[in-house]
Amino acid sequence: MEEVTTGHLEKRELLQLRNEMASYFARPPAVQKDGKLALPSLPSPIDRERACQGCPHLLVCTALNTAPPSPPHAMASLVPATLAHLQPNALEFFRHWCLLLHVESTQSKRALTRSLWCQDPIKRENAGGAVAFLKLKCSVEQGISQWLHSFSRACPSELPSHCSVPETIPPGTFQEGDLVVVSSKKCIAIAQGVIHSCDSTVVSVMLDR
Repeated sequence: MEEVTTGHLEKRELLQLRNEMASYFARPPAVQKDGKLALPSLPSPIDRERACQGCPHLLVCTALNTAPPSPPHAMASLVPATLAHLQPNALEFFRHWCLLLHVESTQSKRALTRSLWCQDPIKRENAGGAVAFLKLKCSVEQGISQWLHSFSRACPSELPSHCSVPETIPPGTFQEGDLVVVSSKKCIAIAQGVIHSCDSTVVSVMLDR
């Protein structure tokens, strides 16, 4: 692999292409005439045979391309050649699997974002999506821009009078590796990190500050 020097214009064009592709992936699943769900449409493939032949995403790209372009477009021959080793039922399984992942991702993003802004911490904790009223126990620097923060449940005397939460952290709320958002009493989503460990008394989160 050889490093290629790029200028400002090239970087700007790459960002524009990245944002365009991201806009397609961010669309919700499409509803067909028969009521079934389908993956949202992707942009038209590029017509560069040499570039596509060496692309690491060629197999996935061609598998999701349900309507290959007509000749003399490069993909007209690349699609059948790339998928020649796969049976139709294998392709259908892969596309259906991608659709299920997309539906799950779309619904989870909507639900989590809505609840973060519209529900109080206790309701989100009762639904299994948060742990409310934690206090910082200790912070340990792990490396460059990496801090391990340990949180424990606040004492009953530190809780608002109208709040009633268990003294221990509900089991199964978080697992190691879960992506979480940390909020304070005054600000929502002040940091984002990954669960390092979690038990009934302490939640440890790796943050970038």
